[in-house]
Amino acid sequence: MGSSMIKFRCGNCQKKIGVPEKYAGRAIKCPGCETRLSVPKPPEPEPEAVSALDDALPDLAGLAALEAAAAPAAAVGGGLKQIEAPGRTCPSCGAAVSDKAVICISCGHSFKGKGKKLDTKVVRDDDSGSERKSSMGGPGRMILGLVVTSVVGIICCVGWLIVTAVTGFEVGLIAWAIGGIIGLTAGLIGRNPSPIYCGLTAVIAGASIVGAKVIIAATMSVAMWGASLAETIFDEFSPQRENLFHAVMQGMLNDGEFSGAEEQYAQITTDIFFGVQWVPEPDSDSYFNASWDVDEKVEAKLAEMSEAEQEQELTSAQARHPSWVGDPFLYQAAVAHLVEQEALPADVLNHGKQTVVYYHNIHDEADWEDYNDDYGDWLENDVYMKREFDLIQKTGEHVATLDTAQRQQLIADTKAAYPSWISSEDEMFGDADAELESFQAEMEEEGISSDFGRNFLLTLGAFDLIFLALAVGTAYSVAYAKGA
Repeated sequence: MGSSMIKFRCGNCQKKIGVPEKYAGRAIKCPGCETRLSVPKPPEPEPEAVSALDDALPDLAGLAALEAAAAPAAAVGGGLKQIEAPGRTCPSCGAAVSDKAVICISCGHSFKGKGKKLDTKVVRDDDSGSERKSSMGGPGRMILGLVVTSVVGIICCVGWLIVTAVTGFEVGLIAWAIGGIIGLTAGLIGRNPSPIYCGLTAVIAGASIVGAKVIIAATMSVAMWGASLAETIFDEFSPQRENLFHAVMQGMLNDGEFSGAEEQYAQITTDIFFGVQWVPEPDSDSYFNASWDVDEKVEAKLAEMSEAEQEQELTSAQARHPSWVGDPFLYQAAVAHLVEQEALPADVLNHGKQTVVYYHNIHDEADWEDYNDDYGDWLENDVYMKREFDLIQKTGEHVATLDTAQRQQLIADTKAAYPSWISSEDEMFGDADAELESFQAEMEEEGISSDFGRNFLLTLGAFDLIFLALAVGTAYSVAYAKGA
């Protein structure tokens, strides 16, 4: 006798399927769509009529069958069970499901929408944070985010400095925008909304803005320091300063403010400078050390003197040495005249030629072919100084014979002969000294000085602090929002 057939439809493609009863409860593949199916069991036969006593007894066999039928329901999520009686089989995984079920809790198969599988996931209680952790950036991405954010902060800092230099104003809104840019960069790259990461981002934003303030303050300090240095150079290296220095030294010598080696050094130096007499300098350590001590004392004396007192020292020195040419530019013009007239001894004439070429910048002139750039290097110091002294004396004697008009004409003639020659202190420094004084005055009016700490505090006004706080807060919040 042939076995009867179990007929049912594929839940996925609705194809009619017939299999022998012996395959009831087994898994098969649909011949149409190859979906894994579970062959349903045939319905149980109707129970025969029983006696009244039998009706009063519980149907143990039926209860056992129901329990057996419900047993295949999968335990889900750590122990949750299907409580509805199974009425059909999931065509996707073969699990028994209720007639009222919308989706299969085992594989997510949907019984609506033509069998579309829903993107669902059951999360156990013991790994509830795994989904969130998977979306957060790890330590490597966090470090990369901080590095890139730091680079962006430096770029923003430089950009702000450029805007400040061009406009002359520190635009506070730019500081706020810097905080937003840094927070956005950190959030998109790091993908980490942790307080530590966002806090470090806020620190980078604050450091970028404060760094710009530091550079601005340092620039102010350097500008003021440079102006003071230039002014000092103009004062200390001008020819007039050299005249004043030796005039004060001789005045201190005459007042008995030097003794021993210091007195010896001051006497020899001033005698040579003013053309009184030439004495070879002693080659000793005590004389060399005395030169430093005397120079320091003269500088200290000059710092204490007023301009009127300094002028008086120059006047006194000129009175003591009538043949001394106090005007350095007149001296240079007179040397050029004596060299052109060859009105000097041979050795002094050659020395004068080197002096003229040096002061008048005519190295390429054919008339000075015998000029030697190393002239002062191959001569012994005593020989060089003796020739310098003789030139000073001869020049002073010549200038002493000229009146004021002749002296002025001598300078004019020399300037005409050597157009590149600097013939006055104004030509030497131009308007630089006045411009420096004006620049310093403007800076001081703004409260700027050479002190870095003072300038830095000057850059941090009330509004600067407000925008700094806004930038730091914005960097934190944006990094958190974009990293979540």
